[in-house]
Amino acid sequence: MTRRWSLRGRFPVFVAGAAVASLVWLLVVTLTALTPGEARERRAAPELPIPSVPVERTELRQVSWTECSSTTTSVPIVVYGAPAGRRPVVTQVAAFGTKAATGKVLATIAGRPVVAVATDLPLYRDLTVGTRGPDVRAFEEALAAAGLVGSADDVLDAGTLAAWRELVPGTDRVVVDTIAQVPPGARVEEARVQVGDVVAAGDILMQVAASADYYACPGLPPGVDLAAGKVLLEVGGRQVEVDRLVRTDQEGNEIPGEQGAGDEARDEDGGRAADPGVLRVRPEGGVETGADGASARLGVVSADSGGPVLAVPVTAIKTDADGQSVVVVVEGRSRTKVAVTLGASAQGLVEVEGSGVAEGDRVEVFGATVAGAGE
Repeated sequence: MTRRWSLRGRFPVFVAGAAVASLVWLLVVTLTALTPGEARERRAAPELPIPSVPVERTELRQVSWTECSSTTTSVPIVVYGAPAGRRPVVTQVAAFGTKAATGKVLATIAGRPVVAVATDLPLYRDLTVGTRGPDVRAFEEALAAAGLVGSADDVLDAGTLAAWRELVPGTDRVVVDTIAQVPPGARVEEARVQVGDVVAAGDILMQVAASADYYACPGLPPGVDLAAGKVLLEVGGRQVEVDRLVRTDQEGNEIPGEQGAGDEARDEDGGRAADPGVLRVRPEGGVETGADGASARLGVVSADSGGPVLAVPVTAIKTDADGQSVVVVVEGRSRTKVAVTLGASAQGLVEVEGSGVAEGDRVEVFGATVAGAGE
């Protein structure tokens, strides 16, 4: 016989089950609920560490760098004339690369040599024994530098003329037509004539070229005081000593005043000269011929601690109401203000000195997010 369940019989069972489930849920909520105080603490923002950095011991040095370059001067050697009554035929000419040092015969025309003389001052006239002037001094200084005479002055003497006769035989004077005036350190860059060519006055015999004995260094920041710090010169990544430093104006003219490594030029009224267009820097030994375009740079040290010192970021320095510089030393959650004396400053760091601060201490920083703060 089949038994039928009645909905009316099952209803009390459902009601009882629902009541038990509600009691269980209420018990779970009661046990796991937060107290009002616990809820406030959970909603509160987490407490962040004080932004701080360690005091470090390091050498502070600030250098302003500018790129430099050397320049090449190319000079034509021109025919000024030939011995009277002779056909101006080239009988000798120096080869490419020949060093055009004082006393070197660069060409011979109709048997008369054309001799190199390295000087920057124009040689414009014939010279005889007793001739005076700055051109005589320049001529004798060039011969003396080449070891051809012992000394130089403003008067051409018999000894100088005798030395010149060794180069240009049979002459009773220094004839300007026999001089090939060249820049110091020059070499033959290009020969324009060959042996056997007939030339005329004004023809170009050859080109000689020389690198300047200095580097041209433009672009230092305005107002850099060269007397305030050490001048550094790097050539090809190697530091070299500076022999002479000269300020120039925008036209390339030297600014009057006592010039030298680290010296400051002065204007006519004794004040500081205007910022230069270019700084010319000569290394000890000069610039080698053929070094045009060599990698060089000039640095002016504007700050130097002179060795390792205690240093902190500039953002760690505060000023008290009385004007005293202080740092705030952080230890855990405590802060202690420490009076400090400031020194050299470079690359965002400043030297500090004080009895309450030591290497490794952490100091608070202000107004900046610091990588690694709170570590």
